[in-house]
Amino acid sequence: MFRKCILIILSVIMLLAVLLSACTDRTGPADPWEGLFDPDSQNVPVSTVPQNSFPKAEMVNVTQEIELTSTGEYEYPYADASIYAVFTGPEGQTMTIPGYWFGGATWKIRFAAPSEGTWNYEVFCSNTEDTGLHGIKGALTAEKYTGDNELLKRGRLRVSCDKEDLTYGDGTPFFWLADTHWFGFSKRLNFEKSNSPDYETMFHGTVDQRAEEGYTAFQAMIWVSNNDSWRSIENEGGMPWITLWKKPTPAYWRCVDKRVEYIVSKGMVPVIGLDWGGALNTDNYDDYIAIVRYAVARYASYPIVWNLCGEYANDSRSSEDLECYGKLGQYISEIDAYDTLETIHGPRSNYYPVDYFRGQEWFSFIMSEGGHVPTFDFYDNGTGSDYLHFYKEYKIYRESEPKMAWLEAEAKYEDIWEIPTDQTREIAYIAIMNGSFGYSYGSEGGWQDTWDEKDEFQTYWRKPTPWYIALNKIVGTTHMPIMKAFFTSLPFWDLNYDTTSVKWTTEAAEDAVLKPTVNTTSDKRCVVIYYPINNAKINADEYPEARGSVLSGLNKKETYTARWFDPQTGEYTLISDSIKPGWNGRYTLPWPEDLAERDCIFILTANSAPSVNEEYWRAAMSEQQLRGQQ
Repeated sequence: MFRKCILIILSVIMLLAVLLSACTDRTGPADPWEGLFDPDSQNVPVSTVPQNSFPKAEMVNVTQEIELTSTGEYEYPYADASIYAVFTGPEGQTMTIPGYWFGGATWKIRFAAPSEGTWNYEVFCSNTEDTGLHGIKGALTAEKYTGDNELLKRGRLRVSCDKEDLTYGDGTPFFWLADTHWFGFSKRLNFEKSNSPDYETMFHGTVDQRAEEGYTAFQAMIWVSNNDSWRSIENEGGMPWITLWKKPTPAYWRCVDKRVEYIVSKGMVPVIGLDWGGALNTDNYDDYIAIVRYAVARYASYPIVWNLCGEYANDSRSSEDLECYGKLGQYISEIDAYDTLETIHGPRSNYYPVDYFRGQEWFSFIMSEGGHVPTFDFYDNGTGSDYLHFYKEYKIYRESEPKMAWLEAEAKYEDIWEIPTDQTREIAYIAIMNGSFGYSYGSEGGWQDTWDEKDEFQTYWRKPTPWYIALNKIVGTTHMPIMKAFFTSLPFWDLNYDTTSVKWTTEAAEDAVLKPTVNTTSDKRCVVIYYPINNAKINADEYPEARGSVLSGLNKKETYTARWFDPQTGEYTLISDSIKPGWNGRYTLPWPEDLAERDCIFILTANSAPSVNEEYWRAAMSEQQLRGQQ
């Protein structure tokens, strides 16, 4: 009897193990795209690794699809015909949404309802005799979103009313921490394979890990213009085009679809770059905007950000070519009914700086490429001029008119070009405390998605760093999540660059290239001071000690808590939780003792300040009210 009971128990355990294995099996169901490829699209299979599924489609902000079958005959369907749908919402609001050729006789329109209710639509085709694409009417419904994806629950990103930060659609402050993979929509970030036992696929492993680490955005390019000599842009579906400007490769774009949806499903914003500098010019502008319309039709319904171009001024033939990007940005703003944020990437130091388009209606925020020059004896002969360059351009971004939000989107990638690791962490803090609404991280081996030690693509004569090593570098895996946790523990949207609240005891400390940076909230209830490493061998600059420096403007009736914060470990050290300013509202600052070895942060917070959760709520409500007044 006892043996029989044991056998029964073992059988139950084995059954539970099988069921658990089935629940956690990552092979999943058959690929939903299987069989949908055209014979002329190279018929390349897509990975069967399942994505995290969205909630049911009939919800606010979640993409729904209308599938249509054309009755016309087209040699080049994409070029020979175009479709769009006019959606009318429950309150009479209208949205015009472009559609796209999916492959074969299939066309699609993607739509994400911005509000609850029934949305009626009518589809129009440039070929009015195509009864499968013209005059089609129908309706879609959208219920309240019930999932936990912040992008879908709170709404796509918007620039804050004060033009300093980004918020979700509902006004909630958004902290930008991006990972950069310029070839992330190509097979360089492979959707099907991995050469590391720690990751089932290169793409899913990278996105999953960064999502778990708290990253909120993912920067990549879709390379809308074909370059047959540059095979690095192809993905599992082939190159973007079968026939340049006439016939896109359906399989290529479906592979991009799956990547975009997976990134969104993980709660990260896909920052979709269209191309790299020099791709757009006056000769191809009309063809170029047609494929951009195709990209808008496929991806605008997702909570994305458009990056018109990487290093947009590179390799352009004339100023007229560069001006095409302004026209392109305006064109996107006219056909993207979701008012998706638009930006353009590049350095400030060339003839056409990245903020050249400041004041143009389409231009949502500045996407700075600070660059990767180290600040030791390499290019600047140990003068610290590189950090001086950063401070000067950050000042321009902050103070130029009309006011614009700005982002440091590419500076000092980890381990790139002999840059010390500490400088990657430092520039992230320096940028944010100088006004950037976040930081875009990148690493050597990660930004170009290097496969192994033999993959020399864009390593610039350096030893290749495989992607699985790049993905686990200390700044990216540890210091950046710590940085995000630090700022989001404070009312970061209200922290502003401050040059007047601290009187340093030496003028040299005020004028140093690499120097302490002060932020304060508008009510001075929170003060943050970042001290970079004070080591000339690392930073090519050494600011003198400024012991006894004074912080002013505090509420003399308030009690404050002061702490040190270590950006490398995330540890706080209490200085005092009962600080009373002097009769004149001043407080003598302590001086960090180990700056020769590590950077640190001083934080002073008023004990009566509301919780961060309450301040988040207040900020969201205030943002909604301000938008209602605009």
